[in-house]
Amino acid sequence: MNLSFAKETEYRIYLLLSFTRDEMRKVRAKKLNEVDILPEQASILALTRLLGEETTPTTIGQYVPRTSQTICGILNRMEKKGLIVRKKKGRSARATHIELTETGLECAISASDHSEIIRLLEVLSLDEMVVLESLLTKIYDAAKEINEKTTEHPVRFSQDNDKLLV
Repeated sequence: MNLSFAKETEYRIYLLLSFTRDEMRKVRAKKLNEVDILPEQASILALTRLLGEETTPTTIGQYVPRTSQTICGILNRMEKKGLIVRKKKGRSARATHIELTETGLECAISASDHSEIIRLLEVLSLDEMVVLESLLTKIYDAAKEINEKTTEHPVRFSQDNDKLLV
């Protein structure tokens, strides 16, 4: 196989994956605009609904791929919109858990409708979806492995509190 053709094919696949992700995010954003929330907010609402009182900024950070500062900013905006409330957990001022308000629960329920994504994937047969999932998982795992190897000081938080671990 011609090496330059292989590299061109790899790059075309990369572009196609990027463009597909962008278009799928636009479709999802249209649905979320109906309830006036952003995709990251929808993720946090769904996670809070799932985890209940176990939801803390730290647990959100384990599931939502954003920095702690970004998560804090998203939570601040969600609190101002009346979607969530932060409640102190115990005596520590830093130990808080996140609860959905009635408005937040309504938005979480509306945002959980993924019919537009299902409609997008209906162009594939079940066999094609299984193959696609397998191939995308391989690419995702390879990218994650490369990123873990190349990150000199991975940033993560302890599971018990908000302390930064390096």
